Amino acid sequence: MAAVSTDRIQKETVLKAPRSRVWELLGNAEEFGKWFGVEFAGQQFTPGGKIAGRFTDPDMADGMLEAIVQEVVPGERLTFRWSPGKMEPDAEHPEEQTTLVVFELTDVSDGTMVRVTESGFDGISLARRAELYQSHVEGWEIQLKAFGEYVRARI
Repeated sequence: MAAVSTDRIQKETVLKAPRSRVWELLGNAEEFGKWFGVEFAGQQFTPGGKIAGRFTDPDMADGMLEAIVQEVVPGERLTFRWSPGKMEPDAEHPEEQTTLVVFELTDVSDGTMVRVTESGFDGISLARRAELYQSHVEGWEIQLKAFGEYVRARI
């Protein structure tokens, strides 16, 4: 029996769109923010740079998303680090370990495969790890669906 990892979440979706168009909507911070639900007006994904914005969902209106961009490979990969618990309104764990989020794009026969991987949950305190891990498992399913709908509406 294979061991179950609680350190890494990986989700994939295939979008019937060319990789160049998918990248335009993923690798542009303002476009990213529109489908992700964060206000990133006037910001860019720049390696080593910080990106920050307020959530646009009324239920998360007091929450902030802050991330440090690690890597931008146009048409292929976007990576950043964030503190998953810091996104909550009134976050009580601002110094929590960060996780690494990696978006990868790959050509497939039906269009473009988008894979998102978030890793580093084992560095989060045991008291909060399971809750954050599960909320992000569900969150990435929601976000990939939102991204797919966003792409389909713009091709």
